[in-house]
Amino acid sequence: MKNKLIFGLIIAPTIALAAEVPDVAVGPFDFDEVPTREAIRTILSSTDISPAFQLPPAGVVTAKNVKGQLPDVLKHLSSAVGFTYSYKDKVLTISQQGGAKANKLAPVVIPKPVVSISLIKGKSVKSALEEACKQHGYTFTWEGQDLYSKYNAQFEAESFEAAVNDLLVAVRTNGYAPKGRKELYVVVQ
Repeated sequence: MKNKLIFGLIIAPTIALAAEVPDVAVGPFDFDEVPTREAIRTILSSTDISPAFQLPPAGVVTAKNVKGQLPDVLKHLSSAVGFTYSYKDKVLTISQQGGAKANKLAPVVIPKPVVSISLIKGKSVKSALEEACKQHGYTFTWEGQDLYSKYNAQFEAESFEAAVNDLLVAVRTNGYAPKGRKELYVVVQ
């Protein structure tokens, strides 16, 4: 009877108090055949989260320009390498999944991150584009009255121009970015 009570006290709070990994930006990092354990430590080094390894993940990570929101980076890395994780009280607990061995894992290559532009419901489309242009080194010209987003939306693409184009199509307005120049012109009619 005593063992059952202890088992219940240990397991129930862990399940009830599990939390989501904080949505913080990390990176950019470059890894060249770095052990997965060290890659995780490096990724977490820019946060106030400590890693705890129950069974350290095997394998190595080879990737350039690893950056993004921590939950996305961890999700991609964990599925590629084969580890599980949970977060609670500023500790990320990591455990290898399925007993994989280091010599059986190929290097992990995380794809180049996409460009992302966010619109927030009720906020200015002009301001969102202006901020995105600043982040990507573009000059920005807006002609016409401002538009306000009706929805929360994320526009992701492999290039800044493609993300802007998707956003402009969604808000039903026109823009022009001269080829080879970092300029964006938007005309609202």
